[in-house]
Amino acid sequence: MDFIFIDDVCNIINHILHKCIRGDINLCYMDKYKLSDIANIINNQSSNKVPIQILNDYIRLSYSGCGLKLNNLKLDLKGLKFGITDCYKKLV
Repeated sequence: MDFIFIDDVCNIINHILHKCIRGDINLCYMDKYKLSDIANIINNQSSNKVPIQILNDYIRLSYSGCGLKLNNLKLDLKGLKFGITDCYKKLV
């Protein structure tokens, strides 16, 4: 599994439809994040901090999907960190 900013998904789909691109493309960024990284990004959105617990060391691996094909499209994607911050701002 991976997380991707919904605005980037819309941008990707729009590009694929208009350029008539065929085949599969992994919807994942080149930058890889562990769930603990994502939890820290979310935790840093406000002064209210929540303790993050990692119960099993063996599940600390980042997502391993290949984002190279998506990256080669050279789209102006906002990225996961921006997407989390944008979503947080809209919820507050």
